[in-house]
Amino acid sequence: MTRWFVVRVGGAALCGTALIGLLHLPAARPLLAWLGACPVRATPTATERARAHALVRLRGTVAAPARPALGFTLDTTTLADVRAWADGHRLACAASMQDTLLKCDGVPAAAIPGAKAPVDEVAFGFRASDGRLASVTTITAGLAASAASARLRSQIPAMIASLDGK
Repeated sequence: MTRWFVVRVGGAALCGTALIGLLHLPAARPLLAWLGACPVRATPTATERARAHALVRLRGTVAAPARPALGFTLDTTTLADVRAWADGHRLACAASMQDTLLKCDGVPAAAIPGAKAPVDEVAFGFRASDGRLASVTTITAGLAASAASARLRSQIPAMIASLDGK
């Protein structure tokens, strides 16, 4: 009886995985979207509205003394500014979502102020309303836990300094 239970659970898991895989094929994506699952297809304006709504509860009562972001300034830097930086460092970048997202791959440490190691990807998010920088995200994959922890710890002084407006 235990063997049949294992076979049935394994079969159900296999069928479920296959069904999810089939739903992600291009032909089935409209059905997946209709079900309310991924892929989410939001316009840049709708994305910006959702972001602003989500941040309302996190906003403080006092304006930040500075808005630094990897050598750029949130709410000030434009897509043209970031593209000029990318061109100056010969980076491979691709814009999407009607130029509200710019992703740069293989960014060397020399291109990022204060960085001690390269970054796999830097993604810049721009507001649809005025084209100003709203977010910067970096991704580095494949680090051992100790190396990732050490890298994060090394950034803490710069984070604290930016909070103090220095």
